[in-house]
Amino acid sequence: MAVKKNISDLPILRHYDKLLVVGALVVLLVSLAYLIMAGMAREKDVADYDRAMDGLKPSKDAAEVAPISMTPYTKAEDVLAKPFQVSTIVRTNANFLAPERRLACTNEACTKLVSIEAKTCPFCGVEQPDPTKITKPPATAGEVPDEIKRAYNLPINDAGVETQDLGDGFTLLEKWYWFRYELLTDLKARPSYATKLVLKEFKGRKLPLRFTAVNKMPDGNQLTLNWTAPRNPRTYWVKEGQPIGETGFTAGKLEEKFVKVTEPVEMLKDVSTVTITRDADGKEIELQIGELEKNTDVEAILEFLVDGSELKLLEKQEFKLRDETYRVVSINEKDATVVVAATEGEQEKTVVGREPNSFERKLPNELPAESDKESEKEVEKEVEKEP
Repeated sequence: MAVKKNISDLPILRHYDKLLVVGALVVLLVSLAYLIMAGMAREKDVADYDRAMDGLKPSKDAAEVAPISMTPYTKAEDVLAKPFQVSTIVRTNANFLAPERRLACTNEACTKLVSIEAKTCPFCGVEQPDPTKITKPPATAGEVPDEIKRAYNLPINDAGVETQDLGDGFTLLEKWYWFRYELLTDLKARPSYATKLVLKEFKGRKLPLRFTAVNKMPDGNQLTLNWTAPRNPRTYWVKEGQPIGETGFTAGKLEEKFVKVTEPVEMLKDVSTVTITRDADGKEIELQIGELEKNTDVEAILEFLVDGSELKLLEKQEFKLRDETYRVVSINEKDATVVVAATEGEQEKTVVGREPNSFERKLPNELPAESDKESEKEVEKEVEKEP
């Protein structure tokens, strides 16, 4: 009779758990072996790399080589980024040894030469205009020749510098009109300050003295004069030829006059006059009896265009313009002019009118050669003769 076996009696099933443990141990052993071999291979690669690097180093017996310095390369990069600027370079030789084209800084207080590519001035920090949008002026701009501008160290292509004050109250254009090429021999030359005067108006100056009466005296005529100044009104009784108190005037000769009038009634009106003399300058003034304060002097009010100050002047009066002293020669109300002259030197008289002086004189407009100096002097003499 055959024997029926149970499936659980098979050897694999009976030792299934042991087989699993053995399999896991085998896998662990294989993994450990792989790790050990990989570590040994890495150590070998590192050792090979170190040997290769050591082979690049010079031997101990070889001379030591200095390491490469990066300083020159750093400096070269800095120079390319910010080119060297020469702040004191002569403007006429502006491109000498310059690594690029340069323009003057647009800041009037700086005007140093900077790279044409610079967006801001490296000296003053002011932003510069885009050179591609600037319209280039002609080589010579304005009326003043290049030689004159160079003598004053001014840009020849900027007409605006001709109308700027050179520090003495006059512009380059005014000096050019007045002196022309004479400026090349004397850069400090300038016209008289009197040429900067303009007449604003005339005003009459009243005399606070009235002739009011005449008293017949045994020893001569006694004159009554009233000093009408608001702060010190007084009455003086003087005889002909005597000083009128402390007024600064002396009484002169009385001239008796009478005229026949019909208003308000028919009568003889006393219009006698006395001539008084101002002690300060000897000016004679005629006063009529009963006449109100009369205009005895004409006062000219002048404006000094250099600083805008006003001068109130009388005839023969002296005044100063900066460091120069002048005297009023005459005041002409009819012509609306005042003639002044310097008190020192041989300066010619200057006529001051209501319009500013144009400074333009008719002198040669070309640089004179050695052979032309005599002819230029003749032209100057002719100009001086003109009114």
